Amino acid sequence: MTSETELQPDAWLYTREDESVRVEVHEDAGVWAASITGPGTENRLRVFHDQSTFDTFRAEHNRELLSKGFRLRAMSERRTGETRTNPPATVIRHERRRR
Repeated sequence: MTSETELQPDAWLYTREDESVRVEVHEDAGVWAASITGPGTENRLRVFHDQSTFDTFRAEHNRELLSKGFRLRAMSERRTGETRTNPPATVIRHERRRR
């Protein structure tokens, strides 16, 4: 049983024509890691030791991608809160990620 849970985005997919950028975020013990794949073969890992710095990066990275013509196509979310009896389902919005 879950008492107050909150959905937190943990992955974003941006596309521009045939290019894509996927951002996956993992948080553990107050450390945020953003794994960025694309466009093309580009791969980066950014690590943040406080949420404020991570939130600033996320907002700036979003603005940068949008200014370059990328569009947000999908966002997955995970539930946060007390332990659940069933694992949380991932919600994909808009379009499914191309494989």
